[in-house]
Amino acid sequence: MRRVLAIFFTLAAVGAQTLANYALRGERYGPGIALLAGHFFLWCLALRLAPLTLLIPWTALSHVLNAFLARKILRERVTRRRWAGTLLIALGIVLCN
Repeated sequence: MRRVLAIFFTLAAVGAQTLANYALRGERYGPGIALLAGHFFLWCLALRLAPLTLLIPWTALSHVLNAFLARKILRERVTRRRWAGTLLIALGIVLCN
């Protein structure tokens, strides 16, 4: 149960960091700094519950989140090649754990 909770905190931290990057890029400093603070505390909680070697592969899911948010928020054209690379990253995470 602790590992599942740690993975959840890690994914939440990665999401907060990714959203903070988009907020800071748009010069929304208040929300960006708040999201980075949330990222820090969620990451600390995750590290208290599970070892770093278990959690680091899950941080690679930021690539999946970035591809999705680039399409939805920034309205970028995400090519099939990028989606294929994102899928390979996600499969690598599954294989590592």
